[in-house]
Amino acid sequence: MGEIDEVVGIMGHPLKQMKGESLMRSIIRFQSGKSAVLEAMVIDTVFAPDPWWRITGSCGELTIESGISGGIWLWGRDNRHGKRLMEPRGYAQSFGPELADFTAAVLDGTRLQAGPEMALGELRTAHAIYRSAQLGRWVKAWD
Repeated sequence: MGEIDEVVGIMGHPLKQMKGESLMRSIIRFQSGKSAVLEAMVIDTVFAPDPWWRITGSCGELTIESGISGGIWLWGRDNRHGKRLMEPRGYAQSFGPELADFTAAVLDGTRLQAGPEMALGELRTAHAIYRSAQLGRWVKAWD
């Protein structure tokens, strides 16, 4: 999708016992002209069945499902009923590849798949969403 240009976001506190915000919704505009919606919420009630993660594009959608029937699914013209791309591994095991990458970097000196530049971009984006929520308007991600 490219570099992030600007964001607009809101924050909320529906989970009262949580110290920080427990709701965040944002729209991200990329320098390429593409856009994305990013939402996160923690509440103390039951969620309706819905994917944990959803990536929607012009040709279809990828979903990461929760629960035993989960896994990663591809949806589109050729996969109207969904095609499972990866079996569910469970929440704890979903971090395995990330931990293996970090371990290889520390023990073997292997280059990280997502290096410090990407981490800095994610941090700047998060800070831009906070600024946007505070100011109530679109803000540039790299200001």
